[in-house]
Amino acid sequence: MLSSMLRHPLSILALLLSMSASCSTETAGPQEFQPVTSRAIQALEAEIRAAEPPPLPPPDSELITEVRSRAANLASESGPMRPMLTLSARDFGDAAVPILAQVLAEANLDAAVRSAAAEMLAAIDSPASAAILAYHASDNPVSWMRAQCAFRLASTTQDHVVPRLITAHRLERDAEAAMFLARTLAHFGCTSYLEPGATARAVEPPSARFKLAVWQAIQAVGSGDVEARAADLGRLPAFAAGPLAEALIDVDPAVRVGAARALEHMGARASAAGPALLEALVRDQHVESAAIAALGAVHHSAAVPEIERRLSDRSRPLAVRVAAARALGALDAARALSLLEAAQDEDEPPELRAAAAEAARVLQAPVR
Repeated sequence: MLSSMLRHPLSILALLLSMSASCSTETAGPQEFQPVTSRAIQALEAEIRAAEPPPLPPPDSELITEVRSRAANLASESGPMRPMLTLSARDFGDAAVPILAQVLAEANLDAAVRSAAAEMLAAIDSPASAAILAYHASDNPVSWMRAQCAFRLASTTQDHVVPRLITAHRLERDAEAAMFLARTLAHFGCTSYLEPGATARAVEPPSARFKLAVWQAIQAVGSGDVEARAADLGRLPAFAAGPLAEALIDVDPAVRVGAARALEHMGARASAAGPALLEALVRDQHVESAAIAALGAVHHSAAVPEIERRLSDRSRPLAVRVAAARALGALDAARALSLLEAAQDEDEPPELRAAAAEAARVLQAPVR
């Protein structure tokens, strides 16, 4: 048979290719990095486009007059007819949105009329109307207008505004505006914004637009202030742990690091991401210290052996070993006490000694 194959070079080539494929299967490495984020964004954008109604024509002068008149009437109404007048804004639908947006933007207009426009936008309760309110809740230069628009968003079902409002809350310096931003975020399931003693309300599953906004925020996590953006992602509702875990295999290393940081900020709410974080720790040196910190924060105890290995390995970067020491304390890994004691030797870097001492103190503290 061999002599026959030697007379046919193509047969030899086929045999070699077969052997190569077999070997590559047996020695397959970890999962390759993929354009996870861009694919998710493209799929959600297509889903949203398919469900969108056709674009509306520009409003005519008659509609402009009617909508502005309705806003003025609402501003002057304080009696029992006000709720009905507010809800009547739905009769206009999205056709009224650009008109009401213009009313909100007119700085010289009476404040009551501008507030009425915000109320009408909330009553319309569409993605377009919520986008206008979210813009003014975050970027309007007047604090009372930011507060008013943030307050109105809590009466809508438009969850896709959440990532923008989280960033707005972080940057907000006005106490009233910050309070209403926090209340609206709590309304949409962001439990870190709940007031003391308040309980989380049941929320609907995230809309496609909310999922898209989350993926877009994940894609942007590596640009600008990575830590601040990761902290913002960590304040999202618990469902975001799923996309963040998927992003740990994205082709962009900055996205992978940011996703791990965000999962650390989510803490126990992201416990389901533990296995993905452990895989990332083993596979990806770019996220090593971030994955270790996140594994401690989500309390994934199966990661203890890998984390111990990195603490005891003096060839590892200092940041990795410091993160390992802290994570072992967070994981309540009493078995690691001897390693933590060794990490406090005088010839170890001061930062590592301090982290190991604190972790050992936590592990040795009496249970209350």
